[in-house]
Amino acid sequence: MAAKKKTTPKLPPGITDHAVDQETLMRFFGPPIGKSTFYNLVRKGVIVKMKEVQGYYLLNESLVRLGLPHVSELPAPPDAAWRERQLTELALSLAAPRASRPKQGLAWHRRSARS
Repeated sequence: MAAKKKTTPKLPPGITDHAVDQETLMRFFGPPIGKSTFYNLVRKGVIVKMKEVQGYYLLNESLVRLGLPHVSELPAPPDAAWRERQLTELALSLAAPRASRPKQGLAWHRRSARS
């Protein structure tokens, strides 16, 4: 008898995904997981790396693959310094992207019809 192939859960259509860094994604775990565990989950494909921007992950896609509910908005950042660092990293990644164009539908990166 052939073994059943395990299917990977997919994000439901119409749900906006969020591009987040490792720190933000790790805040969804309680108790917190270690960095090595985090990267093991990335390697296994449970936590989804964003192909277009290095160092960012798809929050809702990863949560669904972990068996958790998706979120409609990001949790509040811990402090002003964190927000400033995030904005700086985002600006740098948009100024020098690794790929031609990020996925459409990301919460922080919506293009207008004019672009």
